[in-house]
Amino acid sequence: MQRRFASATIKTRSLLEEELYKLEALVSYNIDVNSRRIYLIDDIEAEAIAAVIKNLHFLELKNEDPISIYISSQGGSLDLMFLLYDAIQNSPCEVTTIGSGEICSAAVLLLACGHKRLCTQTAWLMAHQSWSSVSGSQTEIQAQAEAHKKMEAKMWELLAKHSKKTAIEWKARAKEQGEIWLSPTEMVEYGVVDAVIKPTRPNPAVVKVTAKKKTNGK
Repeated sequence: MQRRFASATIKTRSLLEEELYKLEALVSYNIDVNSRRIYLIDDIEAEAIAAVIKNLHFLELKNEDPISIYISSQGGSLDLMFLLYDAIQNSPCEVTTIGSGEICSAAVLLLACGHKRLCTQTAWLMAHQSWSSVSGSQTEIQAQAEAHKKMEAKMWELLAKHSKKTAIEWKARAKEQGEIWLSPTEMVEYGVVDAVIKPTRPNPAVVKVTAKKKTNGK
């Protein structure tokens, strides 16, 4: 009896430790291991992107089941955007990107490059011409400016690849308007996402009206 009790205690402790590990992973590292969900709710900067790529590789090593990346970001670094873009594109798993809140600047390509692309009904997307600050000698500044132009051109080229608009169309509208703001419906029209996620819970007002009609009908 004592051995059975000890064995059950160890098993319960192991299960508890496993659940605590999963909770810590979700809170500290923005990953839900069970659901294979990764969260990028931050600027496109080194620490956030490193965490997403590490989490992506971690889930890839477990198995090749689909992975979801939730994105809500004000944008950030172009080179780090390309780093995560490559990780998503080269993943052996099917990666679904889901946009929510605001998906801006460098985050736009990350949303568009998923194998499946979705957004919530209250999401907003903003694309614009990129900018950067440079320093150094005159020749160094010129070299950095030229490199930035090439990176921006590559960004528009890849966005065109993953949408229904050409690079020229994206760039021209961004230059004309300064900022391109798209609603969820417009995101679908532009081909940045495949569909808008519908709420899973029914609207209480609609439920009440429907119930009232059934009652009156009786």
